[in-house]
Amino acid sequence: MLEVILPPTIETPALVRGPSDLMRVGGDHASQISQQLGFSNSLLVDSQGFSGGLWLLWNKSEVDLRATSVSRWGIHAVVIVPGAKPWVLSSVYASNNPKFRQQVWNELQHVSEIDCPLGVIGDLNVLHSLSDKKGGILPTYSDIKELNNVMNVCNLMDKKPGGPRFTWTNKQVRGRNIQERLGHLLVNE
Repeated sequence: MLEVILPPTIETPALVRGPSDLMRVGGDHASQISQQLGFSNSLLVDSQGFSGGLWLLWNKSEVDLRATSVSRWGIHAVVIVPGAKPWVLSSVYASNNPKFRQQVWNELQHVSEIDCPLGVIGDLNVLHSLSDKKGGILPTYSDIKELNNVMNVCNLMDKKPGGPRFTWTNKQVRGRNIQERLGHLLVNE
């Protein structure tokens, strides 16, 4: 499960959770769970089978979040915290299929044209650098080129959040274990 709380430089009680067994819960049951977790508001994108699913949870008394665009692949919203400059949060789940992943990159390019701070968080299903993989075949230049191109076009930099270094594993043992960092936090400021 990808669970990321935004870093201290972006002080907000919003919580973003990515694909996991919990994400396969949808509809009214998902809303009930978000309330049980103590959040007054939620915006949910249901998973498609075992793929995707996004939950954006927040407390209206502490932060105002206004969704500007919601798709199968992402939730894009303006975040307003009292006493701070508004910023845009893009919570994304990028497909492991490059064809569908391109739709996410197009959405991010559009959102990045807005003149304000931007935070992109989620499972991007691509590597940013060689150190984002442990085990298996070494990544090639083309393996890391895709995300780096998007970051350059959108003027984003990678912020490595705290927590586990890798966000995905093939769960194999005896020298066959592969781990990758597919969850990312990207910012433009």
